[in-house]
Amino acid sequence: MEKRNQIRAWPIDINEASEELLASLPHVGKEGASAIVAARPFSSWDEVAKVSQLSDAAFDDLKSGGAMIGKLTYRYCVRSSLPDRCIGQ
Repeated sequence: MEKRNQIRAWPIDINEASEELLASLPHVGKEGASAIVAARPFSSWDEVAKVSQLSDAAFDDLKSGGAMIGKLTYRYCVRSSLPDRCIGQ
């Protein structure tokens, strides 16, 4: 299968986003992403704040950057020579 670049569009649902996507976010990294995935599901930002491997900067970026809790709102668009294909909502 051909590997394609994916474009991330905000906001994302931290309960549904892949570990790979979370790790690519500013200040989150692989360790923070693994901790988020292990602690899911979240129902409030107070619960996310308790993830010890998540830095204050990562938490602030997620919350102020438009990440959502419990609502699937992210999309992936794949660029190719054909019209962009998007999945998600």
